[in-house]
Amino acid sequence: MAAAADAYRSWSSETIERRGEIVARIGQLFAERADELAEIATTEMGKPVAESKAEAEFSGEIFGYFAQEGPQLSADQEIKTFSGGRAVIQRLPIGPLLGIMPWNFPTTRWLDSSPRT
Repeated sequence: MAAAADAYRSWSSETIERRGEIVARIGQLFAERADELAEIATTEMGKPVAESKAEAEFSGEIFGYFAQEGPQLSADQEIKTFSGGRAVIQRLPIGPLLGIMPWNFPTTRWLDSSPRT
């Protein structure tokens, strides 16, 4: 936990532009190494290579999206008030975040537009 807190402090001290550059590069690396990442995921989880590769590419696209849209998504949002004053929603970092996804979660199913049964 201490390492995560240290990483958070270091990361949050970077400008949003710099963080965007780093996140964009991560997305590029996912795209560049999709075949390698697919082989690793297939070896570890037994997924078909095509499914693993699609997930690596999709992950890269997610990083790219947030690299590009991050500054706008995190910008202050002014909201209407009834009193004529000024109110703003601020999205501020609060610390490390842990996300857990099951090892066999099929993210590629999200890409499929066919009905779910």
